[in-house]
Amino acid sequence: SIKEKYLLFLIFFVGILLRYYNHSFDDLWYDEVISFWIANPNLSFQETINFNKLIDINTPVFPLILKFFFSIFGYSVETGRLFSVILSSLSILSVGYLSWCVTKNNSFLLTFFLIGFNIYLISFSQEVRVYSLLFFASSVFLIIFFKTLKKERNFFILVAYFLSSIFLISLHPFALIIFFSSVAFLLLQYLRNKQKYFSIHL
Repeated sequence: SIKEKYLLFLIFFVGILLRYYNHSFDDLWYDEVISFWIANPNLSFQETINFNKLIDINTPVFPLILKFFFSIFGYSVETGRLFSVILSSLSILSVGYLSWCVTKNNSFLLTFFLIGFNIYLISFSQEVRVYSLLFFASSVFLIIFFKTLKKERNFFILVAYFLSSIFLISLHPFALIIFFSSVAFLLLQYLRNKQKYFSIHL
């Protein structure tokens, strides 16, 4: 309805404002300094990977993506934090859509509200770290995973599931929990439905 659309827009707009407000108020803390330094676009591709191995426990995927972002929009603290703000803002939409895919009712409005006004997500959105990207990638992966459970799934959905899985687990070791949980669920589905489950539409 029109009221729902206005409400969604209002939640999304306020959610963006809360993430953008004071996003560069504080100085970088130690972990952010690491991300900011190794994502320097003046460093070579190999140097970024090598420095990441030396001083960060995470994979080099986020610094490489951030490096590309810096090379386009400029190398500054504000640009790095804006990258996280953008990803966290997109997560409001992705998680809200995921909720709608699961429930198919108006309860997704509550999800929009909870994600848009979550103080922890707002806080992480103002840091030059992998977590906003990880949260957004996780929500997109779960959307694709949910679509693989549908009878109308096709070859492209399965390819998207495979690619999103690789990207997700390449971001952070904790993503393995989400990935293996989805694999375990698909295995259970296979044991119950056998070949019928894996039929796809080209």
